[in-house]
Amino acid sequence: MKAIRRSGTSFAWQVNSYDGCEHGCLYCYGTTIRRKKYEDWIRPTPKMKVIGDLTKDIRWLNSSPDTKDEIRDIMLCSCTDGYQDLEPKHRITEQVIAQLIAADLPFTVLTKNTNVLRDIGLFKGYDKCRVGFTIMTLDDGLREVLEPNASPIGDRCDALAQLRAAGVSTYCSVEPIMPDKRSDPMAIVDALKDSVDLFEFGKWNHYSGESIREKTGIVYDEDYYIKVFTKLIPYLEKEGIRYCVAMHSEEFLRSHGFRFIAAQLAMDRPYLAPTKGEYCRCVVEPAIATQNPSQAHTIEAEANDHAGTCDAGEDNPDKSPTKPRRIKVSKRAALGMFERGQRPSDLARIGGITRSTLNRYYREWKARSNDKDEFQEKK
Repeated sequence: MKAIRRSGTSFAWQVNSYDGCEHGCLYCYGTTIRRKKYEDWIRPTPKMKVIGDLTKDIRWLNSSPDTKDEIRDIMLCSCTDGYQDLEPKHRITEQVIAQLIAADLPFTVLTKNTNVLRDIGLFKGYDKCRVGFTIMTLDDGLREVLEPNASPIGDRCDALAQLRAAGVSTYCSVEPIMPDKRSDPMAIVDALKDSVDLFEFGKWNHYSGESIREKTGIVYDEDYYIKVFTKLIPYLEKEGIRYCVAMHSEEFLRSHGFRFIAAQLAMDRPYLAPTKGEYCRCVVEPAIATQNPSQAHTIEAEANDHAGTCDAGEDNPDKSPTKPRRIKVSKRAALGMFERGQRPSDLARIGGITRSTLNRYYREWKARSNDKDEFQEKK
């Protein structure tokens, strides 16, 4: 397929309607992926062929229902912003969305621009879509430096409330969390929890680290992230706030003994959420804890101190934290996780499924992927 392309993100599939992005975010990975200088990247051009290519892709998908059924989300956009200020003129993203809806395909819009509200009429009533904003700070002064041409933070917050009020499923990407007190994920959650259905968190991968250091004095600090997630994850689970973590932060979380919840897609709704008070501490997986027992113990202790104890009940009279639920992994869920980059060794940690069954599902998924790639090459 030419318009709907595989993505290296948690979403597996993507459509990008522009090449470049005028928002000019200093932390953006787009310049690295597209191998462009920053000055060229912030002068974007519309991808006019996308509409025609998408029409052909949808025609092919309609003739290949198995492949169509495997698409659980399409990200708009993963390497640009579909609602930057070129969009009101060219309306490419609007046309992409209209085609996806007509084809009954799921998608997630992620933007930093309130131009997205122009298409609220398209989103309303379509239950296979969600619309989200990236909000990595509530401090508009920091936003002006790191995201100079994106919409102000207050406007993005208001837009999320408008979308939610219109019945549109909302999503907030709190990433990259910067190692700076002005980038406070807990403050963002507190400000937006009434307007957001799902939060996603991720640390900074320090792309363009030198330019950010020069303009803000911010430098990458792994210890800072340990402290942030030590407080954040227990808080989210204690409050029953629906959340997930970006794929690029998985290795960091697991290596430090934190619970990792993979990205939940548009078709994964209703999202999983812990019952309030049910699970109030980070999970320290045994395999990780044995690698560095002292650190794992410290993280768990700090998490418990922050989260407090669970409410007492008939099954928990001493108010001690209850054990996390064992999650059963279905075949459909396993195939979806493989599509998003997970492997049998990752899923085996969850429990609820045998390793031999996981390996069998993985071989089946691999065979399907090879068949699809071969077919696309012939096209």
